[in-house]
Amino acid sequence: MRGPRLSVIVLLGAVLATFASVVTASASGGPTLVKTIFPGGGSADLANFIRLSSSTALFQANDGTHGIELWTTDGTGAGTRMVKDINPGSGQSYPRYMAVLGSEVLFQADDGTHGEELWKSNGTSAGTSMVKDIDPGSTPSYPQWMTEFDGNVYFDAQDATHGLELWKSDGTSAGTTMVKNIASGSAGSAPEGFTVAGGKLFFSADTAAAGRELWTTDGTSAGTKMVKDIEPGSKGSGPDSLHAFDGDVYFGAGDSTHGYELWKSDGTAAGTKLVKDIYGGAKSSIPVPQVVMGGDLYLVARNAPYGMQVWKTDGTAAGTVQVSDIDPGPNALIYPQTVVTMGGKIFFGAFDAGHGIELWRNSGSMGTGLLMKDIWPGSSGSQPNGMRVVGSTLLFTAFEPTHGTELWRTDGTQSGTKLVKDLLAGSGSSDATVELPLAGVALLSANAGVGDQLYKYTP
Repeated sequence: MRGPRLSVIVLLGAVLATFASVVTASASGGPTLVKTIFPGGGSADLANFIRLSSSTALFQANDGTHGIELWTTDGTGAGTRMVKDINPGSGQSYPRYMAVLGSEVLFQADDGTHGEELWKSNGTSAGTSMVKDIDPGSTPSYPQWMTEFDGNVYFDAQDATHGLELWKSDGTSAGTTMVKNIASGSAGSAPEGFTVAGGKLFFSADTAAAGRELWTTDGTSAGTKMVKDIEPGSKGSGPDSLHAFDGDVYFGAGDSTHGYELWKSDGTAAGTKLVKDIYGGAKSSIPVPQVVMGGDLYLVARNAPYGMQVWKTDGTAAGTVQVSDIDPGPNALIYPQTVVTMGGKIFFGAFDAGHGIELWRNSGSMGTGLLMKDIWPGSSGSQPNGMRVVGSTLLFTAFEPTHGTELWRTDGTQSGTKLVKDLLAGSGSSDATVELPLAGVALLSANAGVGDQLYKYTP
């Protein structure tokens, strides 16, 4: 009897060991805590992540003692620390609107004395300082729309004399200057939407004579010009959603003949053209350019009778075509209006009457749409959001009532679309969100029951 009993015990032990290894593999395969930045269950207010180098990132965080300040991480607990208490004590500096310039990041911050001004950091306390008090004294200049172009960071900022205008900085006080007072006097042209395309910096600006139109700059006052008065007169065409593609900038703009439609520009008046009147007539398709794949620019736009769908363009009217046909009609909805590409396919959230808003895949032409998974079965919809590609995996957040809002993944197949981990066990939501891919790892903000903290996940 001793032989069989021993065999059973050995077999049982092997089964338990296998089960334990599966459980361990499952747990270790999910997100892991990098650091509890705000102890005691408070929210660390994680936001505004930017890659400083291939292995380090800067971001804003709150540790409960110093307020919202500038932090850095390399994805390890030891390498995650506050860079500098810019607004000393419990005050908040709110570092945001960041852009990389060489080995530094330029950003907006408030030190409690000068208001929101232009700062820079190389990731060390000693290397973090205010670049320039653009509007001297305690009045803030609110620099934002930070965009690197030709060795400088361009942004808009305001002072009492010129209003909100176009500025640039090379990271030094002397090299931080207003490029041009586009709207003469103190009115301010409020430049925004900075986008580099074809070796030029494009943006929109507002003047009394032309309204908000498309502009470009080479970094000099003389070289800062309105490209074209698309809607003649003071009304303005309202260029928005600027996106670089094939050496031109593509954007939505409106005129009284075509409504708000898809345009492109090479930086000249002659080369600024309507790509296609997608809706037809004076009604508007409200195009939102998204992502480039396979020689085409994909965008979200609406028309009749299909409603809001995904389109693509090669820059010609004939080559601007609809590629999705999900639940055609007035209720058709791409939400959020975000399209990402992975493995030669596009992914996006879309609504249909049978499933609500779920994750879909498309190969770039009509009739190739595929529902990845009905995550919340039925018509309610899981509303996938925060889509980020890390390696060969698409990560996103989604909701269903059993697990709440958690992190999901897909390899582009229906069978490979899965919940990563129920980080906050049960029906509660961890709201795990990919903040930044860094060296093959996804940096996450998530609340696993101890407040919003920093996690990482390797797909």
